[in-house]
Amino acid sequence: DGEKSVGALLAERLQNAAPEEIVGMLADAAELRPEEVAAVPKKGEPAALQWKHNLGAGATVDMEVKADMAQKLAEVARGAVQAIGMCFCSV
Repeated sequence: DGEKSVGALLAERLQNAAPEEIVGMLADAAELRPEEVAAVPKKGEPAALQWKHNLGAGATVDMEVKADMAQKLAEVARGAVQAIGMCFCSV
């Protein structure tokens, strides 16, 4: 809302959450740094509790990647590895 901190927004959301949602939100919030809890998002700005929010919201994996897209992704991955000077990595 542009006025409340992430911590205050979380507290409001916890009041109406189901027990299983509360456990998840608290576990996610425990990973936040104090300055992230104190931050005040701009009005309309999303404030994710952690990077896994898409998976926690029910996202699924689609392993069917078309050949042309797989080639493009491989090129991007190789470029990223070279840009940061890695010799080995996995995703």
